[in-house]
Amino acid sequence: MPRWAKPKQLDELQIPNGDSTFVGLDMKSQDPTQIRPGYYREGYNVRVEQGGLATRLGTLCPGALNAVQYNTIYGTGIFSNPNGLEWLAIAVSSGVWFARDGEYPRFVPFAEKIKDPVNFTQCFDVLFMWRGALLTPVLWKGDWSVFWQEFPPPTGGRATVPNALTAENAANRMLVPYGKDRIAVSDIADYVQYDWTLDDFQINQGESDDLVRVFPWQQQMV
Repeated sequence: MPRWAKPKQLDELQIPNGDSTFVGLDMKSQDPTQIRPGYYREGYNVRVEQGGLATRLGTLCPGALNAVQYNTIYGTGIFSNPNGLEWLAIAVSSGVWFARDGEYPRFVPFAEKIKDPVNFTQCFDVLFMWRGALLTPVLWKGDWSVFWQEFPPPTGGRATVPNALTAENAANRMLVPYGKDRIAVSDIADYVQYDWTLDDFQINQGESDDLVRVFPWQQQMV
């Protein structure tokens, strides 16, 4: 019978099959019959809105962040200055662009050419750029007139934190994973040097796994 026609005496009534509304995604249930009403197993370019599946509208390119030609981007990060302004740091071959909504991007050049991926870490008002195990990291103190600087030499029997591709700021210390499975922990509020006899730790001792990344977890935990 037609879909919208009224059933006659001998017509077979159509029984609605499926969910009338949706509330979320369920990718854990292996058997489709076990998925609760209102949940769907898989969706492409959609989101749940007001009980139904709506097509995701996509993304846009903010003009303030695309006012310059970046070419190859080697890394991005967030820098918040003490005045509360938040910038998107974008590393390119000749230095780092800083972009934010409502302002033209600002550029801080770097003496060496960036050729490989980099990562950024901020500790208070200092932004660090980590360039991998073979290149020394550099820092920038948020002054537009002063460019990227090398780490100052260590003092008091300390050692400079190792070269690394990533690092994390936790509890006013810099946590630097390096080598196969080691972490160097900087002095408190002094993020460029550490006590190599006490603040150098090995993770998964005796195991063959490589340490890939360190992340802060809740308070005073990583």
